[in-house]
Amino acid sequence: MKTKFISYLAIIALLNACQSDSNVSEIFILKTNSEINNSKDIALMETDLKAMNELSKKFIQDSTMENIKSLDYNKFLAVNYEKVLLKDEIDKLFDPENKFCELPEKVKKSLNKLKSKGKSWAPEYVVNHVKDLPDTAMYIPRTSISALLHTVTIKSADGTTRNFPVLGSPTFKKLDVERFVLKEGYNAFFYSLDCSGFLNAAIEGSGAIPGSDIKTSAKSAIERKKSMFIAGGVIISPLAAAYHGNGLGIDLDTIERKKILKELVLIPDILDSDTIYATVSYEAIWMSNEGSSSFNGEGNFGGRTNQGIGIASISASGESGGTVSRNSSFTAYKTYFTQRKIISDLRPFTIQQVKTMLQTLDK
Repeated sequence: MKTKFISYLAIIALLNACQSDSNVSEIFILKTNSEINNSKDIALMETDLKAMNELSKKFIQDSTMENIKSLDYNKFLAVNYEKVLLKDEIDKLFDPENKFCELPEKVKKSLNKLKSKGKSWAPEYVVNHVKDLPDTAMYIPRTSISALLHTVTIKSADGTTRNFPVLGSPTFKKLDVERFVLKEGYNAFFYSLDCSGFLNAAIEGSGAIPGSDIKTSAKSAIERKKSMFIAGGVIISPLAAAYHGNGLGIDLDTIERKKILKELVLIPDILDSDTIYATVSYEAIWMSNEGSSSFNGEGNFGGRTNQGIGIASISASGESGGTVSRNSSFTAYKTYFTQRKIISDLRPFTIQQVKTMLQTLDK
């Protein structure tokens, strides 16, 4: 507790020395990139999502497999979505009025003044990552992501195509999102703040010198067990990850890969010559302010082998919330897709190649 109070005092001293007014520095102003035209990607996603809703509903009605028929369609298959402005969604996370953490009045006033001008603030680390993202995003609830990532396109030798939701994959009902985020070369980022960290960041970002109520805010911040995070990266289909292996840093063991691949072989009326397209990947942003206390600052997406201070991980499941390492948990979070990404290493593959891969994994 003493150390945290010292950090607040240090920030106040710095502001006294360096700030003569309450203007917010540009390094804390949220901006997305209006020059990135992702309208085609958003339209394609919307087309895919509409088709998936019809496909998956009919599939579960017609299925004779008990593990499929027992699925709650509204919970696991109904794909809801909404086109939103990404900056506005991030603004809600750091809004001084969102009651996440009690702020000194002068700090809150400065940030609200910024808001009245149509601008919004965020920590510098977040601003630096968000500025390279497009204005528009597609919001998809957590339980809808599985349907999107587990639907494949099957192309037959005669050129005809059909879509199929691979609902039997063990990753469908319980999808650990962070395990399928590409960790190298795709600008993955993670940023977490508990209440005390939010207070520090808000004071720094506001450019305001807190008044005597800083002591009350600091005490409340230390006592309040809440946490938020924002993260981003490129997520790939677990089906593609199972076939292509761990070359892209995806953490799947042999047993899990075999279980996923066997579900592809079991697709009704599938032929060895049929080609599976599970190669479309998505740039995504995740956000939540409904977590318990956590560490403050930037981290990295981690898998089962990446544990330690500063390494954070989130997971998604239709049955439970997300988690972040160091015993922090998030009961809910939101996902926003901004662009489709074509990853050259994720090539389409035939069912015969899947069978050959299964034989290799059995050795």
